[in-house]
Amino acid sequence: MISWHQRLPMAKKFLLLGALALGVIVPLSALVIMGQSQAAATATRQLSGLTPAENVLKLVMLTQKHRGAAGGVLTGNEGMRAIREEAEKAASTGFEQTDAALSALNDAGVQRSLGALKTRWTALVDDVRAQRVDAVQNFTRHTELITLQLGLLTEVMDASALSLDADPVTYHLVMGVLEDMPRVTETLGQLRAKGTLALTRREMTPVAQAEMAALMRQGQSHFVDAGRHLAASATSSAAVDRLLATPRTTAAAQLQQMERLVQSVLQGHASGQMEAKAYFAETSRAIDAQFTLIDAALPHLRQVLEARAREEQQLAWGIAALVAGMVGVCGWLSWSIARSTTRSVDAAVRLARDVAGGDLSQRVHAEGDDELAQLLRTLDDMVQKLSGMVGSVREGSDTIATAAAQIASGNADLSTRTEHQAANLQETASSLEDVASSARHSAENARLAEQLANQATTVASQGGHAVHQVVDTMTDIQVASRKISDIIGVIDGIAFQTNILALNAAVEAARAGEHGRGFAVVAAEVRTLAQRSASAAREIKVLITDSVEKVELGHARVSEAGQTISGVVDHVRRVNDLIAEMSAASLAQESGMTQVNAAVSQIDQSTQQNAALVEQTAAAAGSLRQQALRLSETVGAFRLAERARAG
Repeated sequence: MISWHQRLPMAKKFLLLGALALGVIVPLSALVIMGQSQAAATATRQLSGLTPAENVLKLVMLTQKHRGAAGGVLTGNEGMRAIREEAEKAASTGFEQTDAALSALNDAGVQRSLGALKTRWTALVDDVRAQRVDAVQNFTRHTELITLQLGLLTEVMDASALSLDADPVTYHLVMGVLEDMPRVTETLGQLRAKGTLALTRREMTPVAQAEMAALMRQGQSHFVDAGRHLAASATSSAAVDRLLATPRTTAAAQLQQMERLVQSVLQGHASGQMEAKAYFAETSRAIDAQFTLIDAALPHLRQVLEARAREEQQLAWGIAALVAGMVGVCGWLSWSIARSTTRSVDAAVRLARDVAGGDLSQRVHAEGDDELAQLLRTLDDMVQKLSGMVGSVREGSDTIATAAAQIASGNADLSTRTEHQAANLQETASSLEDVASSARHSAENARLAEQLANQATTVASQGGHAVHQVVDTMTDIQVASRKISDIIGVIDGIAFQTNILALNAAVEAARAGEHGRGFAVVAAEVRTLAQRSASAAREIKVLITDSVEKVELGHARVSEAGQTISGVVDHVRRVNDLIAEMSAASLAQESGMTQVNAAVSQIDQSTQQNAALVEQTAAAAGSLRQQALRLSETVGAFRLAERARAG
């Protein structure tokens, strides 16, 4: 079963894949770009809320200052009038600046809150200026107004997303500077107003003391909260730590000094000595130190937000450009790949159709090294080789037809020569039979000669053995003669010693005189006997020496005779070996002639069979020529390139 996509052309398939890819990429890219654009818009909105927040903080500071100064004026302290008028003018200008800053935020709720604050401020200033309120009402209405101003600050932070910052450094800095520190200043401002009122009246009621003590504790608590946020921001950012280190120390020192001043006022030590204006100035320095800390942090916060807004916007544009570039590159690459693929497939299809139609003259040019290019080059090589093969088959079929005719003609001549060769082989077989008979007779004579040589070898071996025995006997006689000669030498030595002993006995007998005469006679006889024994020994030695010389001469001649007999035995054995080799060679020759005769007989049979095969080959050559003609007609249907036909 054919699927629906198998009916589509290749170009439409690629178009469908491209559409599906865009359907996946475009929504995802849009989500990423929208998310980054939202982040850039949030950073811009945070930056747009910072200026209104600064204006609201300044408005809070001026309102606090106007509250304290107005309280002094309402209680009869004319020295505070100029301070009040200056604070009134600055606060009115602050409202106008805040209104202008909030218009950039474009938040209707914040604008309404600011309008309500302006109305209350205008009414309060008119009442204070006309002295339609007393000091307590002045404090209450100012405090309510400042509370609303702090609420406006919170609205600005919420509308601009400053209170929802995800960066820990910025979040803690915003909460410390725009949330906790304004509450510190408000608490200290209330302390300033109440203390100024008490010092102006020169009285401190228990209720006022309790309220001022509570406000002091509340201010310290707010300062601790602010310090915790600022410390967290400084821990995460070395720049914040360097920037706020000195202002934080100064603010903490001024807060401690104000605490000591308030304690002194509460305990009555300074109520009779410090003027309200001096108290107002001292507490204002402490409040100004808190605002100085705020003012030190806000420029850095602005720099951070501006840098973030730029980065987020650049990142949004960068992502948009990257996505657009990637989509463009992917689209171009997809189009290029689809175009190259469809062209290659079309070229392969056209070439296959041409080959199927019998046209082998077409060629295809492939560019690149991908699989389709390799396929086209392989198809082109196949067509070239197929064209060459068809051309070779066409030429070969003609050659085969010609060769088949030549083979048929040659087979007739070969048949005639084969018959003549068979006759010659029969004559050769007859001649070889005669040669084999002569070889068998020679082999029989060689066997007889071998038997006679074996007998001569046996007799020669026995004679050599006898001569060796004679040589051994002569050697024994020679040894015995030498031993007899040695014995005669011993006897001669004994006779010589006996003669000397007899001579000594005669000398001793002569010395003995008459008593040794008998001994002298015996000695003379012994000497005579010794001389005769020595003479006989010399004669025997001469005879024995002559016998030994003759025995040695005989031994030498017998040894020569033994060597001669040994040489004869060796020659006889050599002759026997040669005759044995001749006999073996004759037997081998007889066997070889028999084999040659059998081989010639086989060749004769093979020649006759070859003659029959030649006739069959002639018939096959005729059939081969007919097949070659039909093959030539078949391959003639293919159209080849010029160089293939030329090759």
